[in-house]
Amino acid sequence: MSEAYNMSDYPELVRKFCAYKSGIQERSPKTVQEYMLDLRIFCKYMYAKKNGLSHDDEALEKIDISGLEADFFASITSDEIYDFIYYAKFERKNGAAARSRKLSAIKSFYKYHTQKSRLLPANPAADIEGPRKPKELPKYLSLNES
Repeated sequence: MSEAYNMSDYPELVRKFCAYKSGIQERSPKTVQEYMLDLRIFCKYMYAKKNGLSHDDEALEKIDISGLEADFFASITSDEIYDFIYYAKFERKNGAAARSRKLSAIKSFYKYHTQKSRLLPANPAADIEGPRKPKELPKYLSLNES
């Protein structure tokens, strides 16, 4: 695993969640890495927001999230998750699919820690709707192509 995926760089709750996704739910290594990356930027953004720090890419990269504990995650509100999705769209220029994946990781993380591990008392992401994905028209073959 590359340095970007060094598990010791992540909070214990993220490590436990990823172990569950990998070991119990048998998610692919690529899927688990994507969860890790999405939760990494979420944690860094939330830490910066709660501590009045800049959340530009360079500032976020310097933030150490490895020591974040359950009380930090329990303090996050639905409104703050909405703020993160807004940040992902307008500052990180993430499309609907990328924002939807980030929200899915957050929702799954909180669901695991409220229903399975019971390390968190409430799930602030439970009722958050995902970004609306643009609909594509069906593609038809011409008579010659078929």
